[in-house]
Amino acid sequence: MSGKTKALKSLLCILSLISLTGCGQSEDNLSNSTALSKDQEFSYWLGTGENVSYYPTYADNPCLKYLTNTKKWGTNQANIKFSFRTPPSGTQTSDIVTMFGTDDLSDIIDFSFYKGQASMEDLYNNNTLLDLTEYVENKMPNYKKWLADHPDIAKYYIDRVGDTKRYMELYSFNDSVVPFWGYCYRRDWLVEYGTNPTTGKAFTGGWQNGKWSDDVVFPSKLTYPKYISDWEWMLDIFKKAVSAKAISDGYPMSLYYTGANPNGDLVSSFGGGGSFFYNDNGTIEVGTTSDNMRVYLTCMNKWYQKGYIDKTYAEHTSDMFYATDSKKIHAGKVGLWYGQSATLDNFLDISEGKEDSAENGYTKGICVFGARQPINDIYGGEENKYKDPNCFYSPSLEGAPIVISSKAKNKDLDALFSFLDYTFSDEGKLLNQYGLSKAQYEETQDSFYTEHKLTDGAYSYVDSLGNSYQEGVSDKKLVKLNPVLSSDTALWSASKMLRTFGRRFVDEGERKFSYTDIYNNALDEWLVFKNSGTLQTSFYGQLKSEDALKFSTFNSAASEFLSKSFPKFISGAVDIASDDNWNSFCTALKKRGLDNVKAALQETMDYLSA
Repeated sequence: MSGKTKALKSLLCILSLISLTGCGQSEDNLSNSTALSKDQEFSYWLGTGENVSYYPTYADNPCLKYLTNTKKWGTNQANIKFSFRTPPSGTQTSDIVTMFGTDDLSDIIDFSFYKGQASMEDLYNNNTLLDLTEYVENKMPNYKKWLADHPDIAKYYIDRVGDTKRYMELYSFNDSVVPFWGYCYRRDWLVEYGTNPTTGKAFTGGWQNGKWSDDVVFPSKLTYPKYISDWEWMLDIFKKAVSAKAISDGYPMSLYYTGANPNGDLVSSFGGGGSFFYNDNGTIEVGTTSDNMRVYLTCMNKWYQKGYIDKTYAEHTSDMFYATDSKKIHAGKVGLWYGQSATLDNFLDISEGKEDSAENGYTKGICVFGARQPINDIYGGEENKYKDPNCFYSPSLEGAPIVISSKAKNKDLDALFSFLDYTFSDEGKLLNQYGLSKAQYEETQDSFYTEHKLTDGAYSYVDSLGNSYQEGVSDKKLVKLNPVLSSDTALWSASKMLRTFGRRFVDEGERKFSYTDIYNNALDEWLVFKNSGTLQTSFYGQLKSEDALKFSTFNSAASEFLSKSFPKFISGAVDIASDDNWNSFCTALKKRGLDNVKAALQETMDYLSA
């Protein structure tokens, strides 16, 4: 399924079982309090739990308790319960590898952290995992309906086992998504230091009564940056801002330490992708050795020479692509960056009214907007210009997969799959995404909800104006999150069933009533283009065992090579304009197995498309 890795020593957190008759029963109404047989108790390896300050084990999640305490499952209407095993953060991969290596398997396993050497076919043939096909076909109508409603991607979620296709994994899915991060820029610096590119007049704008307004216009004559030329105009203003504020360690734009994001962000603006991607006819393409990559690097070299890019970007090797040099961004020292939604709007303003300075930071009056992936209108030939980006990081409808180990083969799987399928129902997805309704709270009197003043439920239904929903009268039926939760995302996470298998969605009302205007505008900008070329995790999971090992070996070698090569092109240490230099770079990458990996990916794509 995944590539080769070393089995590491693990730290296991063996957490408590849900007890329907034990501690805490006096605080909640528990309707299913009968003792359960062993075949109705399921262990669950969960890669990520909630903050233990909320509850020590996911068994105490209020939505999970609601389902196990008030409902019965399967043909025999059985009770079931779960115990959870959650490793410490950062040890998930070593823990799961050790679990598989020692055969100390939980019944249900969050498979998103699996990096073992054995392929899915291996795990099937040695009876480590159960074949779930019969249960999906006969016991999971909601899950099957979701796949049927998404035929363009459904092919990725039935596994190749020899010459047969089997459901070996179950994936969580999202009906709709919002991005967690994207390109962000300081709108306030454009107002403070920019001028209208046509008239030369200074811009005006700022914060008034908690709302931002301005008259900023870009060279494209739009109010948002659409083209590379808009970005260069903007970066020049940011360079002036950094200089005017005497920010000695500031810079206009941050860049991922490798020099090119392998997801394809910004690279795709020049007509291709970051690493491997596929085109509309299903042909696998290589981004790293393509002409579009060379044009991208040419652009980055120009920006580096102009002082637009952080001169030390290649040193941030431990930073994630969405949090590069985060400390400086939060101090207000950067003009444009790829960052999280928490850096939008005025969320970074830590000034407390103090003037900008090295001691106070440079965040007074900050206003951060989101920017879409830009379209190249300057560099390269016609094949590189005016192309809509289609390879970049974006949240996928695909969530984390689970597998069922052979340890569960003699348990009440009819009841288990009834439960799992419920999490794909319309009622189930509300529990997964938002939490308990007022009626569900009143049915259980859940102590967690009582303690955190959620007695009106995690959400309510309202019309488009935010008034209470009335059946047959209201124009829309929208979800409005409880204000207690909209102001505390950690509490909200603990109040819903976010971490386990299930279907999720983002209701129109969540964006309308819980997000600021600038936040919503950023999400719209980040969603302008469709990520239609990226190969998802589930695709790589379809590789044959020997091909998965090829890919893993190549990926490791190539990543190290690229992180050294791209920065040399960008800085000018190696001349990107030299055909000899570029051909030498491409040859070196091919020697690491590029063509063999591409062929393996193409074979997998052809198999899935057959």
